[in-house]
Amino acid sequence: MDNIEGSIRTDISIAVSKAAKQPGAASPVINIDGRRLQINTLSREIIRALNKAGVGAVFSFDYMGQHYVITIPAGKTLIKDDVPWLGPKYLMSLYGDTAVVTPIKFK
Repeated sequence: MDNIEGSIRTDISIAVSKAAKQPGAASPVINIDGRRLQINTLSREIIRALNKAGVGAVFSFDYMGQHYVITIPAGKTLIKDDVPWLGPKYLMSLYGDTAVVTPIKFK
C-alpha cells in the first residue's frame, strides 16, 4: 500500500505544480484508478493530503459487482480520526449524490 500511496501523493504534487502555473484556474483534480491500483479504499492520510493541497479527486473502483466513480471535492472531505480507511460505503455516504455506479459486465 505504501507504493500506491506514494504514487497518489506524486499525482497530488504534480497537480499542485501545474495549478501554480495557472493562477485563477479551478482547483486541480487527479484521477485515482482503483482498478489499475487494485484498491477500493483510500487512507485517511491520502484524504488529508488532498485536503491540504486543495486538490480534488475522481476515484474509480470496483466493489461487490459494481463499478463506482466518485468525485471527491477539493479540500472539503470531513476527516474523522477514528476512520483510518474510507471505503466504498463510507465514500458513498459522503458523495453518493454525485457518484456514478454501474454494474460490472462479466464476459
